[in-house]
Amino acid sequence: HETVSSIKATPHLYLLGLSFLYSLSVITSGWKTKEGLVFYGVNISDGMWNVALIRELSNAFPPMHPAIAGIPLKGYHIFYNLLASEFLRIIPVDIIHIHYHFFPILISVLLIYGLYAVCLRLGMKKNHAMWATGFAVLGGSFSFIVPIFFHVAASLDDAFGITQPISLLVSPSYAFSLLCIVYGIISFDEYEKSKRIGMGFVGSLLFGVAVGFKVYAGLMVIPAIFLYAIFILLTKRRWDFFVFALISLTQQLLPLMVTGSHVINIDSDYGAMSLPLDDKTHTGYR
Repeated sequence: HETVSSIKATPHLYLLGLSFLYSLSVITSGWKTKEGLVFYGVNISDGMWNVALIRELSNAFPPMHPAIAGIPLKGYHIFYNLLASEFLRIIPVDIIHIHYHFFPILISVLLIYGLYAVCLRLGMKKNHAMWATGFAVLGGSFSFIVPIFFHVAASLDDAFGITQPISLLVSPSYAFSLLCIVYGIISFDEYEKSKRIGMGFVGSLLFGVAVGFKVYAGLMVIPAIFLYAIFILLTKRRWDFFVFALISLTQQLLPLMVTGSHVINIDSDYGAMSLPLDDKTHTGYR
């Protein structure tokens, strides 16, 4: 009995440990020390942008641009920040802890377990699914060979133009969009197995809302679900996935209607957000 219990507990211990390891890229920042608030890497710029936008959304909607007074923020994926601001309304805790500590751990656990569930649904054994989940979040490119063999300074994160999985939590909007995709796939798979119409609607809503977290996600899932709908129509003579695809498409149009179409160059505004934060006397920036 003890052996069986330990075997059943092993995946959870592994997945929880992996979740904690995966969250370290963010949760190590935002802690108060004698020097002030400590931040590592881009958590000082990207993180402060998100904190400012969360605070702005907790005070007003639609939001004004956090870095440029009097300018509305339009055409930006704000669903993560809106979710965090609503959480802040319900539980009035330190906004730094919400962004740097609570949500990274929550996202990490949901993503790790979601990937593990997808692997199991693909027919993998538990130990294979555990390995696959680990590779999915800890794998990376060969960018480390650039400074070793070519003696050229290169970022280990995005030297080849693609951000590595280990640092995705730095962008919670991106991470949440992945959650929408992963759990949308799980919902559609459950619909195919059980034919419970509710699971199909959940999957379509998750695919639809993904664009509000990250536009890239919307660009991927809508063509994917329409292609799958065509495949199901040709192979099984069913129209149900066209209905789900249309629901997802309609859902994706709503955030664009709410946030508008005018796009501000956010990258140039990070500098405006960061300038007063680079002084160690203010933040203990590292």
